Amino acid sequence: MGRGLLDIVRQVDDTTGTLVRLAKETATGSTDLSHRTQQQAAALQVTAGGMQQIAANVVQKAAHCRQASTV
Repeated sequence: MGRGLLDIVRQVDDTTGTLVRLAKETATGSTDLSHRTQQQAAALQVTAGGMQQIAANVVQKAAHCRQASTV
């Protein structure tokens, strides 16, 4: 009976070690994903700002074209 209990304790210890390792890997992966997501969000904000500027330029050029066509 003592040997069986020792085997169970060893299995529990091994399983606990595996769970701790996997939890750390998951946490590291989540942190990496969070950083990449933040970087992508920042890049998307820059892109959106550039698109707004292009749209404003198109509106301005269209207004100038309308004015030029009336001359």
